[in-house]
Amino acid sequence: MEQAWTAVQIFTEQYAITDTFQLPLYQGSPNPEILNILSRQPCKEVLRANAKPAENGSVFVRIADARRYEDIPTPLVNANTEYILPHKLADFTKEIPSKPLRSLVPQGREVREFGISLATKFRN
Repeated sequence: MEQAWTAVQIFTEQYAITDTFQLPLYQGSPNPEILNILSRQPCKEVLRANAKPAENGSVFVRIADARRYEDIPTPLVNANTEYILPHKLADFTKEIPSKPLRSLVPQGREVREFGISLATKFRN
């Protein structure tokens, strides 16, 4: 079975950070040596030096201290991409062209009315 993993440094100066990250995935599972190094050294540098990136795979992670609710970024925009290798950044951040969601509304239906009907169907 294919496996991938990632890591991010959550604490700075003994406080939890509040941020949204786009993190690269790494191949396989983390070996005990990398986990040991990660517990003592800055995460980003350890990953770049010791982990093999999976081809074009990433995850979005939002980290928040619930006591600082007002700082939680919503919606998920402007993700921190500092963990992605600079030469791969364009691959991870390009927008894929697609049709706007309103183009899926059947002809003759109002967008708001259609949204309400979908919400009702999903609720039931």
